[in-house]
Amino acid sequence: MRPLAGVAIDSESAVDPRDTEAFAAWRRFFEALADRRPAVIVFEDLHWADDALLDFVDSLVERVTDVPLLIVATTRPELLDRRPTWGGGKANATTLSLAPLSADETLQLVRALADRQLLPAAAEQTLVDHAAGNALYAEQY
Repeated sequence: MRPLAGVAIDSESAVDPRDTEAFAAWRRFFEALADRRPAVIVFEDLHWADDALLDFVDSLVERVTDVPLLIVATTRPELLDRRPTWGGGKANATTLSLAPLSADETLQLVRALADRQLLPAAAEQTLVDHAAGNALYAEQY
């Protein structure tokens, strides 16, 4: 009960955080959802997540195998600077690395979002240069 109450565990009685009551309770919750019908759980922007959430998602992927549950996790490459092996090497996981958009793809995205060309050519080039292939930056520019 100590982890649930936020009470620190001394190092002599330390347990694997993936075995805590909270992890188990959340895992059972997601399993129950997927047991009723196939489910998709999405965790976005995990590059901002703390280690506990990363451990939980990692544990969920490893341990939930008997129900139709698809777990989608998005992150930027910076996460792998902090946790180089996170999300990889699992029998039931796939990692997709997306390359940056090309200049043409960036312009195509911006024009599609606006449903037309909004910017003069010079401004479009500035956007392409600053976005550096990042779709989110291009969309919010």
